Amino acid sequence: MKWSRFTALLVLLIAWAFADVDAQNNVTFQVRMSIKMRENVFVPSAGDTVVVRGDFQGWSGKTHVLTDADGDSVYTGTFGTGTGTSIEYKFVMITGEGDKWESSDNRKLTLTGNPQTLPIVYFENDSVFSGVTRAGNMLFTVDLSSYITLGFFDKAKDTLYTRGGFNGWSIDKPANSLMQPVPGTNYYTINLATKGIVG
Repeated sequence: MKWSRFTALLVLLIAWAFADVDAQNNVTFQVRMSIKMRENVFVPSAGDTVVVRGDFQGWSGKTHVLTDADGDSVYTGTFGTGTGTSIEYKFVMITGEGDKWESSDNRKLTLTGNPQTLPIVYFENDSVFSGVTRAGNMLFTVDLSSYITLGFFDKAKDTLYTRGGFNGWSIDKPANSLMQPVPGTNYYTINLATKGIVG
């Protein structure tokens, strides 16, 4: 009788263990990086990687790394997503310039309680090649002689900034926006390192 109770308890424990594994909702994520690779935004040879982040893991970290074992530009990874009924997530590029999140809305998934393999999607849902991204410098120079003569600009007190998509239309970082006077002239200039699509 004792043996049969032990056996029953063992069966229950095993069943519980398997149920707990299933409850982790293992999900295989897949993202196609070919467009970002062609645009030179995602460069694996330079050490760039792609991860998945979501509410199931705190929207942070670099532990949920996707890999491309066969070199077809589709990055995949299988991870437990907890015991909930749904998750929200995004793919994130980890590059030398920092983390680059998908700018699109959070992706959403209803969990089934069984292993799931998600369809292949493009990073940011971007399936259109926009052109090659190149790094370079832009030199901005402006002659303020007329403004100074008319009294609209005082070199002793006023400052001049440049704004654009290259610095997020912001002057929060003077190094990326504050123009400097050219000694002995009424010219102001700034040389900015930038990156953008050719064409």
